[in-house]
Amino acid sequence: MGTFLEDRDRTVIPRLRSFRTTLLLGELDPAGLDYGGDSESLEDEESSLESKIVAWNERGTVSFAADLVSAALVLGQPDRAKDAAEFLLSRKSQAPHAARQVAKKILELQPADGRRAVATVEVSLPHEKEIYQRIHSVRQQLGNEPRNAILWVELSRVYAFLGLAEKAEHAMDVAVGLGPTNRFILRSASRLYVHVDELGKAHKVLQRAQSTKYDPWLLSAEIAAASAAARTSRFVKTGQRMLLDDSLSPFQKNELASAIATLELSHGKVKSGRNLLRQALLDPTENSVAQAEWALRKRYVEPLGLDLERIKNETPRSFEARAWGHYSSLRWKEALHASFDWVRDQPFSARPVFFGSYVAGSLLEDYRSCERIIEIGLRANPDQPILLNDLAFVYASAGEIDKAEERFRRIDHGEIKDLRLAIAMTATKGLLRFRRGFDVEGRALYRAAIENAKKHRLHRATAIASIYLAREEVLSKSVEAKKAQELALHETQNVTDPDIKQIFENAFGSADLVDTERRSQG
Repeated sequence: MGTFLEDRDRTVIPRLRSFRTTLLLGELDPAGLDYGGDSESLEDEESSLESKIVAWNERGTVSFAADLVSAALVLGQPDRAKDAAEFLLSRKSQAPHAARQVAKKILELQPADGRRAVATVEVSLPHEKEIYQRIHSVRQQLGNEPRNAILWVELSRVYAFLGLAEKAEHAMDVAVGLGPTNRFILRSASRLYVHVDELGKAHKVLQRAQSTKYDPWLLSAEIAAASAAARTSRFVKTGQRMLLDDSLSPFQKNELASAIATLELSHGKVKSGRNLLRQALLDPTENSVAQAEWALRKRYVEPLGLDLERIKNETPRSFEARAWGHYSSLRWKEALHASFDWVRDQPFSARPVFFGSYVAGSLLEDYRSCERIIEIGLRANPDQPILLNDLAFVYASAGEIDKAEERFRRIDHGEIKDLRLAIAMTATKGLLRFRRGFDVEGRALYRAAIENAKKHRLHRATAIASIYLAREEVLSKSVEAKKAQELALHETQNVTDPDIKQIFENAFGSADLVDTERRSQG
């Protein structure tokens, strides 16, 4: 059977997007950094900026100009980089697009409402050929600008699109080495390291950066990364004080409020967590909106007294929150459409693919859409066992048994540690045997999956495996069909989740009608 959807715990780990999109979203705007009297750190940052100014004045090249304007923007000192910005925008510079975008920001040429204008900008999914072309282009630019940290981040990002984890990590390591205090680089690095399952590294890169304790965007990322790595952040009190700083706009503090809110909720401090989520939603990024949607969905907090639907619709790129909102309201088709937008926005991430494949394959039985979204996920996560199992389920359910078995064989079964995945894979193997005509073997595998799920009180898994066993018994016209269907009905009625009811109805029609027919026959 396909793996069932798990609504896992969520933290406010930063998104990994292109520099241009991040800039337009306002996430790189100066935050009015206050060094709190830490003269040593202030001197370090000033020295770094001064050295970039000197290098630009001495060399006068695109690479040094881009380095300077990026640092000046993040440190909130745009006046000191205006000459470099004007040079980057001049015809003779032939500066790359990303550098020109920073220069425009420095010179305040970006429209004030730019953040609202990127709801659909760059929300597209490049083809594999286009990704390789992008890699080639970025590498060519790096040949001319080897010290351009932003280009190294972009190279890392496009490597991640293709599942080239080692190359992506190496490129990001270079970027961090070149820009160890840069907000865009550090937040991007943290997200990439989480993606390649280097959770400790994702936290460390933020924890050790001198700029973290003065920048709300880095503080929020550090607190979230610490939680993801099961560590304790030493900057929580610093962040709490920063949330009281009225010189920072609500937008500058929204992810920080969201990160600390999540920490408070994990410690059972519901009132404080609720108030912080409300603060985060005053002017949020889509990441904060998704975090609030998650907290409400998991019932960690009571309703916030805010129009979350309006906030989701007004906040650019709130695809994740919209997808889950549709799901919670049983709007399966709308949830699937939103999941594709979510995937396009974060094409290296497996999480939106897990979501979309479950909705498409199990709830809508739209096997074509399910295949499409899984293949996208496998491009960036080629050995992901959940996706391979789901694709085998989809192909088998659609009658393409050869393809199903080929995908299932690609799974490294010896590496499976997750109990729920192991149960799903046992059931999928049962499906494959049924579709090959080996009913006895298929039945035994399904029953093993059901018993294992029951043993560990995994009621959802028990119900889903029972439903799919009954489906196969009915399709094979087995003498066990009626008994299996009765078991499926019983297990379905043991859970209240509406998605389980939908899976049952897909297989047999309304559970109420089936139960009525069973009692009338009895």
